[in-house]
Amino acid sequence: MPKVRVHYFSSTGNSQLAAEVITAGLQRAGWEASLKDIRTLKIEDETEDIISSDLIGFVFPIYAFRAAIIMEEHIQALPASKIPRQVFFAATYAGYLDRAFMRLRDFLVPKNYFPVAETTLICEDSWTAIRIPGTMYDTGWPEKASLKRLFDFSEKNIPQIWKQNADSPKAAICWVPFNPITLIAATFPIAIRRGKQFPIFVKKSLCTKCGKCASQCPTGRLKMMPFPKAQGNCIGCYGCINSCPVEAINTWFTNGRSRYRGPRLKLSDLLAPESQL
Repeated sequence: MPKVRVHYFSSTGNSQLAAEVITAGLQRAGWEASLKDIRTLKIEDETEDIISSDLIGFVFPIYAFRAAIIMEEHIQALPASKIPRQVFFAATYAGYLDRAFMRLRDFLVPKNYFPVAETTLICEDSWTAIRIPGTMYDTGWPEKASLKRLFDFSEKNIPQIWKQNADSPKAAICWVPFNPITLIAATFPIAIRRGKQFPIFVKKSLCTKCGKCASQCPTGRLKMMPFPKAQGNCIGCYGCINSCPVEAINTWFTNGRSRYRGPRLKLSDLLAPESQL
């Protein structure tokens, strides 16, 4: 029985849902599949498990035209593999994928990991700054049909691709169509990495000091002092803004915008008898 480990990062619940669907699909195909949240995964303690897996999946959201920085850093920290090892990508997003997969491939191939499959899941816009009612992907995503396609891809396509590449894995070609956005994408993430693009403003009159924002922050950037205070780099996930129950946290662009509270579907909705899986 092939063994696959699905590493994921999720700040809104969308990428976690995608990872759960993928894992369920691989389990349906007869694989030994398990989930690993990279926020709680310590590579130094799990190196043996990582390098003994037949396949590794990376599931993540797209922020500012690239994979979430916390996922990039996780992949860069992986130990080199002594033998060619297959991996796959799954991205959740509502905008433009750009070169996200290409960047990760460039990190992995020198370490003997070969991305052989890629897939995506369109979700609602979770960046509060661009959540405008009536715009594309503002409500109802991901759809059950999209989750079903992701499940089918995991159950049928991934095992087939893995088998085809068993003898000599080769990295899949990641094509990026020409788009003016690509020129912006080349420089915009620099601001995110330095933490300059997303200063946090707190309305103390609204804040209840519940700490949900600080516990949500994947980088530990937010501290309760006693109100939320940002320190260090920001990856732009907007998790603190979306999780605040009283909308006390804002950036330059989010005041008055609707917050994203997470996907409306769960894995159990997909696997229910009426879904006819």
